[in-house]
Amino acid sequence: MAGHLLEVMENKVGQKGLDVKMLAVFVATLEHLLHGDQRERLKQAWAVHALKPDAFTDTTTLASVLEVFMAHYVYVSQKAESGYALTLDVALQEVRTISRIYGGWAKTDFFIQEQVKKRAQITGSKLTFEDAASAADEVLLMFQKVSGDMCRDMEKTFMGLIGGDKGRVRLEELRGADGGDLFRESVSYLRELGALDESSVDDPHVFMTNYMYGPSNCDGTTSFYDLCCPNDCEVNKAHLEKALAATPEDPVAVVVKFAEEILGGSLPADQRQGLTQLAEANGGQVLIHGRGFATWLHSTFPRECPKPREADFKGMAGDVVPDANTDFQATAKKGMLEEW
Repeated sequence: MAGHLLEVMENKVGQKGLDVKMLAVFVATLEHLLHGDQRERLKQAWAVHALKPDAFTDTTTLASVLEVFMAHYVYVSQKAESGYALTLDVALQEVRTISRIYGGWAKTDFFIQEQVKKRAQITGSKLTFEDAASAADEVLLMFQKVSGDMCRDMEKTFMGLIGGDKGRVRLEELRGADGGDLFRESVSYLRELGALDESSVDDPHVFMTNYMYGPSNCDGTTSFYDLCCPNDCEVNKAHLEKALAATPEDPVAVVVKFAEEILGGSLPADQRQGLTQLAEANGGQVLIHGRGFATWLHSTFPRECPKPREADFKGMAGDVVPDANTDFQATAKKGMLEEW
């Protein structure tokens, strides 16, 4: 979050939280900042093609502007950096690099070409920056699906390995998956991420969900947000919140019913007992955003829910909710890849 926005929010709300009105103001402000950041990045891609703000361009150049815009969007996340491409040579090199190493580029570039053709049919051969901006909006929306599909492909690779159905595979086997072209993050990165299980020192394993939801798998990174693998566990928790709000009298029964719907069968006795113990320790309530419940979710749904780290619950609320001050992307900046 932008520093000045965070300061305003903290001064306004303190430790009391947000009411609906303040939340709406926050969302609108953040949306405005996100859109403004996107346009600034697009302006840079436009400018490196020697185009003035009010200039017209043709379909070939507009396609190149959008390719530079999208390539840089993906490229900086691969390198865990930020900023803008400063010269056309650098920008085009990024396009060449991403087209070679990024599996989703073919779909992305195809959609760029389609958007350029669509606007040329409407406005003719004289295309403007506003044409580029509207096309960029559509391409970014489409890119979310491309990125999500690649995460699903990664999940299928995991599932094909021994232990993948349990969400935990040997590091050595993971390194060799897909011909060794993927899964090259360093051991130190995996350890800090909480994705490395070193209970067997000579044969470390990797937790699938911790790895997949980590910053190295974010396809787009800006100064405001990261576009990362869809988190099915958080989606399920959102549905669970609604179910608990509708039937608050017996939270354990609600969670059991919800879990069994996802599992497609009965909840194992040890999982049911663990859930009951969590509730008893909190006056009959199930703290679904707490560390204890996160641990229960991981053991119940190891392919959807990551194993929580103790470091994630070091905030003022302790184990009740994750620490809001945790720096997600910092993990990626510390020796993320063995080689690149």
